[in-house]
Amino acid sequence: MKNEPQNRRAFLQSMISAAAASTVLVTTAEAAQPGDAHFLYRMLGGIEVGAPFYEDFDLIDAYPPRGGAVILVVAQASESPVRVDVVRRDDPVRAPAYTDHLELYVMDGGAGERKMPRDLVEALQSLAEQLQDNEAQFYLAEHLLTHRERLKRFPEMMANAASELAPRKQ
Repeated sequence: MKNEPQNRRAFLQSMISAAAASTVLVTTAEAAQPGDAHFLYRMLGGIEVGAPFYEDFDLIDAYPPRGGAVILVVAQASESPVRVDVVRRDDPVRAPAYTDHLELYVMDGGAGERKMPRDLVEALQSLAEQLQDNEAQFYLAEHLLTHRERLKRFPEMMANAASELAPRKQ
């Protein structure tokens, strides 16, 4: 068998392709663990803390899963911040915004009955659309609880959620 000289460009292309394939395998194989920064980074994808995600709504803060939910703090330019808990989707859906696998609950103490401003609902729907692809790619909902499960497992934490923008450690 004769050793044929290899084209440098073809060699580099094959190396890049192999590296890309291994990166995809590693990324897919790494399971996001609740409580770690990678989980939060994967969920938020291109959404940055301190930056707008919809019109004049900013993501003020974000916390990795605590008590079965990712906790986000959002605010409109001149309004008070609002706590939004991202949980695994339940049936029936009761949250103002949701994806195929997640629900976004506003934790305002209104027990789901308080009327929300239309622009807040639109902002949350936009946020849900942005989370949809990240959740589907990394199976993030598997590590979260439904809102109902959280009420049963963490009643004290849930009772305080409306008054605490930042969650307490469990």
